[in-house]
Amino acid sequence: MSRYKAMEIMARLKNLQAGQRVTYKVTTKRKHSDAVAANLLNQNFNPMEQDQIWVGDATYLKTAEG
Repeated sequence: MSRYKAMEIMARLKNLQAGQRVTYKVTTKRKHSDAVAANLLNQNFNPMEQDQIWVGDATYLKTAEG
């Protein structure tokens, strides 16, 4: 039995829906020659005043390249 036939039977008899995993896609293409940013915090995560340390996360940004 093919997986498509199995999915059809599951959907019809038990109202179940199987899904396939999305293939892994590389989102970062790092060049080892690129410069690395300096570690300005040096693991000091306890600022003395407000607005001394700001952080952000740009893990995934959609671009024209995908």
